[in-house]
Amino acid sequence: MDITEIITRALSVLSAIVVGWFTYNQTAHNKRVEAEMARKEADKRYKAEILRAEQENSRRRRHSALIYGELGDLRGDYDACRVYIAQPHPMGDIEKVSIYYEVKRKGVESMRNHIQQLALADIPQFGKELADNGYLHYRCIDEVRDDVAHTMMHVAGTKQLFITRLLDVNDDWCGSLFVEYTRKHKVDERRVRHAMDELAKSIHLILPEYKE
Repeated sequence: MDITEIITRALSVLSAIVVGWFTYNQTAHNKRVEAEMARKEADKRYKAEILRAEQENSRRRRHSALIYGELGDLRGDYDACRVYIAQPHPMGDIEKVSIYYEVKRKGVESMRNHIQQLALADIPQFGKELADNGYLHYRCIDEVRDDVAHTMMHVAGTKQLFITRLLDVNDDWCGSLFVEYTRKHKVDERRVRHAMDELAKSIHLILPEYKE
């Protein structure tokens, strides 16, 4: 083997080593770049999710303040003992009903203590009436035919109640607005119903979904 052939082979081996080294470094560099891009994208998504959650929480707080204000005005205007919203959940596969929004007269028991994660299967007749009727008025709780609902209201001291159904953008039942009296009180049903209808129109689209 002459010196030319030796040099040629040496250069070939060296060339292969150099190419391999550059290829390895380029591959490693590409992987680092891809990893960095993936990290930045994940960080971007995380920050966007945090921002979305903050905006959603801010919107819920703002809407909740408006709802509580409306319920308080309704209670005061008609000297009611309790005004609250019973919400079915989870939406799309309703199984229970709960109260989150409630205002009441000082000294009156909270209905939230009784309607919290209440299975609709336990109040089948009353639950159906809430879902199917746009408006209900029980002049006394003896008109409530569902045994469990009747007992619950009796324990809470309910004497008379008005109920207006709330519908979401798909016209599905998303809540029931209750105005209750725990004492005998003469009230103009026509005016109360109109006020409840107006309130329902103003809050049904901003009512946050009940979160378990």
